[in-house]
Amino acid sequence: PVTAAGGLTAASMALSPAEDAEVRRWLATIGRMLHSDDFKAWNSAFLREHCNTFEDGEENALEHTDIHNKFQEEVERRIEAAVAGTDVDMAA
Repeated sequence: PVTAAGGLTAASMALSPAEDAEVRRWLATIGRMLHSDDFKAWNSAFLREHCNTFEDGEENALEHTDIHNKFQEEVERRIEAAVAGTDVDMAA
């Protein structure tokens, strides 16, 4: 059998109907956040602010890592805020 991280197999990772429903609620909440006008506006502004930093080429500057980290941190913060009012457990 194919194993995932921690030696889990597909069978051992199967979700119960309740768990499946929770995952679907979680994904729907995140989807609504990603498609919201607020997120789209923030994302567009972030991209406009940083687009001139990137150039065609193979090499990635250290500054690119900083920009990526800022983007990732803000997206994670927005996801956490979106699910804060739901019964989704972000620690799981």
